[in-house]
Amino acid sequence: ENGNDSEQISDPFMRSKRKKKERELEEVGRKYKILVSIRNLLGFVTVSSFYVFNWTGSLVISQSILFFYFVFGTQSSLVIWTYTHCTKCGNDIIDPEKQRAGMVWRGFLMSCVITIAVDSMSFAAFTIARTFVSAEAASMRVGLLPAALFMLLRISINIIGLVLSSKILHDYGQVGGGIFGNVFSWVISSSKLIGDGIFLSQKPLWTAFEGRGKRLGGGELLSRASQSRAI
Repeated sequence: ENGNDSEQISDPFMRSKRKKKERELEEVGRKYKILVSIRNLLGFVTVSSFYVFNWTGSLVISQSILFFYFVFGTQSSLVIWTYTHCTKCGNDIIDPEKQRAGMVWRGFLMSCVITIAVDSMSFAAFTIARTFVSAEAASMRVGLLPAALFMLLRISINIIGLVLSSKILHDYGQVGGGIFGNVFSWVISSSKLIGDGIFLSQKPLWTAFEGRGKRLGGGELLSRASQSRAI
């Protein structure tokens, strides 16, 4: 067994294949860390919304829905990456899981677009509409300026979640068509460009002929050619 292992390690093709597998696993770990980081930020924003705004209002409810969508989407993505890179499951198991993940991430993307639009209008009302500001200030535990700054932070984090969801939908091939594709086509296409820069690694997952390599036409071929000429 040790002899077979040493032969596989010394084989350039097997060594390249093993390094490719290690890079894929590193890529999955990096993607999962990004998702967990954004999930934690969304959780922080959601909990803070209960303190900043009226906990029975739409601003709190919409952010809570987003957070739960993202949690389930992160878990589903981890299952897909585990099936793809760490097990030998076939497409009959991976494809249905991708479909379920696509439903969750599409729901998150639609809810995120609506939430960002409502938050943007609420932020404009904080700074312009005095009647709304005076009525809303009575139900907030912080001042108007801290609430407006928190709203900007919340919008920024939700936009990052929107970008990641679009990227994941494209990776899984679950963007779909119909009403969803027609209504959110501009959002999906533009956010994917940003998601590629966040999610894609700068290191290539595959390096052709990785290893020491051998010069084509050298070594034994040259010695045989010289012998034939001598004869």
